[in-house]
This record gives sequence, C-alpha cells and structure tokens, in this order.
Amino acid sequence: MIWLFWLVTIVLSSTAYSSKTAESPLSVESGVIGQAFKLISEGQFDAADELIKQSSNDNPAQLDKAAPQLLQVVDQYKSISQQRQSAKEAAYTEALAELEKLHAPAEANDVNDANETDNLISALSAINKTAEFADEAQKKQLLSDPFVKEAMQKAIDKAAEYEVEGKWLEAYTNCYGWLMAIDPENEGYSDYGQQLLDKATIAMAFEDSPCETSAERFEGVKKELFVSAINFLNAHYVSIINYNETATEAIQRCKLLAEVISTSHRLSEDSKNGNQNSLDAIRDTFAPDKLTGWSDGLAKLRDEVKPASGGLTRFDKNKFLDVFDSVLDLNKSTINLPQTVLIAQFVEAALSALDPYTVIVWPRQVQDFEQMMTSEFTGIGIEISKQKGMLTVSSLLLDTPAFNSKLDAGDIIEEVDDIETKGMSLFCAAKKIKGRQELT
Repeated sequence: MIWLFWLVTIVLSSTAYSSKTAESPLSVESGVIGQAFKLISEGQFDAADELIKQSSNDNPAQLDKAAPQLLQVVDQYKSISQQRQSAKEAAYTEALAELEKLHAPAEANDVNDANETDNLISALSAINKTAEFADEAQKKQLLSDPFVKEAMQKAIDKAAEYEVEGKWLEAYTNCYGWLMAIDPENEGYSDYGQQLLDKATIAMAFEDSPCETSAERFEGVKKELFVSAINFLNAHYVSIINYNETATEAIQRCKLLAEVISTSHRLSEDSKNGNQNSLDAIRDTFAPDKLTGWSDGLAKLRDEVKPASGGLTRFDKNKFLDVFDSVLDLNKSTINLPQTVLIAQFVEAALSALDPYTVIVWPRQVQDFEQMMTSEFTGIGIEISKQKGMLTVSSLLLDTPAFNSKLDAGDIIEEVDDIETKGMSLFCAAKKIKGRQELT
C-alpha cells in the first residue's frame, strides 16, 4: 500500500504540472484524476477504477495522460490482492488439512493422557493457524466444529486446574493465550486472560530476583509518596485523568492480590515437601477467614466508583484518594496484609490505567533509575518493556549489536546470562543486560 501511494503521488505531481502548463479547466483537486487519487489513497481501488473508466467513456476530454498510469496502479494492486488471496486460501486449505489429522481416535489423541498439555497445545496451535487464514464464514464454521469446541473447552478446564495449583502464568500461556488468539472478539477470553496475567504478576512480586529479594522490593514504599505522585500527576498529566478507571483497576488488583495470597496459603499448608515459600512472612499475618469481608468491602467500593448511567460521575482526585484510604482501612479490619505490599500493588494497577509508561519509582529504585537516565551504562541497542508480564524487546537502535543480531521487536527475553527474567523488574533487567561502562 505504501509504495502504491508513493507511485500515485508521483503520477499526480506530474499531472498537476502538465495540467497547469496546459491550463486545463479541471484542477487536480476537483477533477476526475484528483478524485481517483483520493479514492486510491483511502484504499478504495475498485471505486477509483470504476470512476476513471466511467469518465473515460462519458467524457474522455476530462482525463489527461495520468489516467492510464493510475489504471496501471489499480491493476497492479488488484493483481497483488489476487495473489495474496490465493496464497491465503492455499494456506487455509493446508492448515485445515493439518487440523483434520488431529481428528483421530481418542486413544491416539486423548488430551487426558500423560501428554495432555502437549496434545492440547498442538490442537490449539492447529486451530489458531487455521483461524488465521480463514475468512468470516470459515471462521464461524471453524468455531462451531465439535472437535474445536471440545479442545477449547478442555483449555478452559485445564486453566482452572492450573489456577487451583497457583500456576497462573501457565494457565495463560498454555490455555487462555491460545483462546484469545483463536477468538480475539471474545471479551470473556480477553478479560480472564488479563486477570491471569495480573495474578502471575502479583505472584512474581513475591519472588526473589537476581537484583533484589522480595523483602527488599517493598522497602521505602509509603502512602505519602503515592499521594505526592498523584498530586503531581493531577497537575501535570497530559490529559484529564479518569479517576473512575484508575480506582477500578486498583480495587480489582487488590481483590486479585488476596486471592493469590489465599491460594499460596492453602498450597503451603497442603505441601508435603517442606520447601519454603517466599510468601511465608505475609502468610503469618494473613487472615483467610476474613477474606469474605475483604471481598465484600472491595465490591462495595467498586460500586461507589462505578460511573452512573449516561456518563461519568464527578469522581476527582480527592475521592480517588479517599478510596485509597478506604482500602487501607479495610485491610486492617479484615485480612491484615502488610501495608507496603498492598500500597505497591494498588499503585501499580492505578498507574497502569493511565498508560504503559507511567510508573512510580520507589526510594530503593531511585539509584537504578538515575543510572538508566545517565551514561554510566552501555547497552546492546534495544529498548525493553514489560508486556503481559513478560520482558519484551520494544525496538532496536540502528548500528548496534542488537540491530546486527537476530533480535527483533516483539521478541521475548526469557533469560539474561542464564538467569530467567520471570519476575525480574525492568530496572533489574536493564542492569543485567547493560553492564557497567568503564569510565575514563
């Protein structure tokens, strides 16, 4: 599309020049050629084709020498579109044939055997590949296929099993990630998939990383710092903050936080191997018998935050901070989580509702943050971000080691120096990837 637009621009420029010198009665902007160019720039190639041909039959004098060139551009586009459509149909036929191979007797393909996860993922992968090349009618037929429906239901059931075991990331990567790819319009899949990622992120916050222990991670987290940050954002953020949305996200995260800790508490009690859990200190103060009171209290706050029908209620910064205080008070009277943990999770969720880049730098992270802002570190030439809880390459810089390697934007960094990045913060990852520069 880009090169076609460029070509049309050149043709139109030459047309404008010739029209001007010939004193054509029709300007490029208002004439047939100008209209055709506008249609092409909007991707309406068929309409442009029809306009030029119709004008050629009705009043050929209105057309100039650019008309055949524009028709050639349209023909080239149609040829490319036909080739792409043919390739897509061939790919769909091939993917469908691979999927049908999985329609074997149950004893050969039973997803309940010892290889249930591998078999399930293979089925979901084949379904996703077929859906990728299907048109709307084919997609609808695919999703109604008994084998496909069974596989997708088994993915939902398997994710529930993972959740019981506290394996939220596995539930996402092995199950809901596939379901979301197969049926991206299903909000139920996307909402639940995001909830699984949030739970996995919460659990990772209590795991030691190569740069800090879980206990060190919450050092310096204070209510006053967040209040100051909100006051600053309220005055300087690039747009008006939707405090309904930030409060809703924060309350939902607090609900999930208690669920994660409650699950970990139960798993620890049921464990027979004696392994220590990084949530031990929190479990010592956690009151699972008051979890219902905590959930009910959060539900009440969520109802108060919810916008009224017909538009947003007047929910400003002060009311948002009142919600923050209410959550902290509710915690003290119910499950009694460490306040630093609760604040950190509340803040992270609230700021995530603004944009992917607004984060709070707690006192312990200040040094790492300042190092990232200075030239004390030398890098490999990539920008990294946390996307769906995973360390991801956002972009590559020209003429750098990363640019000349096989790395590409969107790649997930699973390990740095043989250390898993699971649970690793951006600051920690940057430190591990960059390494300290020798200053002279």
